[in-house]
Amino acid sequence: MPPTFDPSQVVDVYVRVTGGEVGAASSLASKIGLLGLSPKKIVEDIAKETAKDLKGLRVTIKLTIQNRRSK
Repeated sequence: MPPTFDPSQVVDVYVRVTGGEVGAASSLASKIGLLGLSPKKIVEDIAKETAKDLKGLRVTIKLTIQNRRSK
């Protein structure tokens, strides 16, 4: 059995993406799916936020996840 997940725990996930592009959600599925989040929604949010200033650049994103919410 997989270990139980504590919803109040803060989890940091680092992802390297190209700014402004919707990447493959399958690369995040193994990391984020266990935390109860939708990888497709997270990838779309990242693309929307990076499209403003970082379009076309490779950037490292830090996702902070707590209580099934990401920042």
